Amino acid sequence: MKNMPFLFLLFFCSVLKAQKEDHVWLFSHTYGLPEATQLDFNYTPPELVTVEREMYLMATNASICDEDGNLLMYTNGIWIADKLGEMMENGDSLNPGDWANAAGDAGYVVAQGAFFIQKPGNDNLYYLFHMFQDYLGGGVPLTKFYYSLIDLGFNNGLGKVVEKNVPLLTGDYLLNYNQATAVRHANGRDWWIVVPNHMQPQYFRFLLTPEGIQGPWMQEIGFKEPTDNWWDYSFGHRIFSLDGVRFADYDFLNYIQIFDFDRCTGLLSNPVKIDYQLDPSWNNGDAAIAFSPSGRFLYMTRAKNGYELVQYDVLSPDIQESEQVLVFCNEPNGLICGIGNMLLGPDGRIYVDAGDTIAFHVINKPDSLGLACEFSYKGFPFPVSYPNGIMPYFPNYRLGALEGSECDSITSSAEVLVRPTAFFIGSPNPASGPVTLQYELPEGSNGYFIVSDIMGREIERHFVEEPVGLLRLASYDSGLYLIRLVVDGKVVQSEKLIQY
Repeated sequence: MKNMPFLFLLFFCSVLKAQKEDHVWLFSHTYGLPEATQLDFNYTPPELVTVEREMYLMATNASICDEDGNLLMYTNGIWIADKLGEMMENGDSLNPGDWANAAGDAGYVVAQGAFFIQKPGNDNLYYLFHMFQDYLGGGVPLTKFYYSLIDLGFNNGLGKVVEKNVPLLTGDYLLNYNQATAVRHANGRDWWIVVPNHMQPQYFRFLLTPEGIQGPWMQEIGFKEPTDNWWDYSFGHRIFSLDGVRFADYDFLNYIQIFDFDRCTGLLSNPVKIDYQLDPSWNNGDAAIAFSPSGRFLYMTRAKNGYELVQYDVLSPDIQESEQVLVFCNEPNGLICGIGNMLLGPDGRIYVDAGDTIAFHVINKPDSLGLACEFSYKGFPFPVSYPNGIMPYFPNYRLGALEGSECDSITSSAEVLVRPTAFFIGSPNPASGPVTLQYELPEGSNGYFIVSDIMGREIERHFVEEPVGLLRLASYDSGLYLIRLVVDGKVVQSEKLIQY
């Protein structure tokens, strides 16, 4: 892994104002009680409060607040509620199909199955990205990736769903998706959306800009063995570090993969594999991973002859060997000492589902090594009413531009049109030999091309001396390559080249 000790500081320096889009965590109704609960980080310390709510939230659980921490909308994968808790106009019938029909009022049963992102440059439009799941026959699920678009300009700010269940990725048995995640582009405005293929070592990415959604682009990378058995990777958890430069992919019963992530290109690189063996007779359905605020430590919950909380040092030369088991309990009853879902809170602490109705466990100092992280057993006690359902998922809304990167400022499409900066790859593409690039740069500008392989490693760099011309590239080994054009220190265009 790359050692980037200053990125955490840069991340905080780039946050210009408080953004509290993730300051309210919703949980479902409690058994036998009419109220629901929510963890509110607008208080210090955060408070678990009881609220009246019609919607049940189980596996699919997504919400978003405004920048001041006021709840705007939420969903259980079946319907969308406005800030008053009522069904939003046209907010019914998300993910229509047998899977939704079976879930009924309890909510959609797809963990990490949805999240909201405000459209860049627009105060009223919000995208809801959500996973669709249905049966393909023989009980095997088929998943697709959808978006729906909400306009809060309608109904006095309560909103209206103006586009619904729009497919971004559709699949078949061998092209299956789960646990999409999102992270800000290095320019601090746009968003990368990353969707793993459930069955193959493939990751699909989209770019959300003021102009809309671009993509998908597919990258093959990592250690996942292709399979035609859906159960090989039937559960999992995928997250970015807060600074957006690392991505972790946790496949239950198999291994964790940790990647570097390029916020300019959206490409993963430098995969590291952490092997482990779990006991399938224990409940691993609630296992999870969480990065510490700095991204140095990765925490994992697992069931291995008992429930365990494990810490890895991502900066260690041997991440596998850095493993420390912080907590172990071999009581099969998860209500007694369960260690399951967990989520890094806006207050810098990690909250861990204890599997019971009493409290959350808390990691108070997650950026400290080993037991110095101060794991507090059931350290966040609940009031009379208690949370039910799975932890929500939030991208890091507070992440700003990556200062000093090649793309840390915003170049609009209009600027690109005014400045005739462009290149295209001469045919054929795919190619079996050398290819030629034709380019045009603005007068007086400095430009160069970077060629990278699928792992994100730079293969070569070519500086251009004339504003208009041709550049002949060498022949590369078979594979997928990315060609980036950098003008005056900023990436203005990226294209894929396939060599065979």
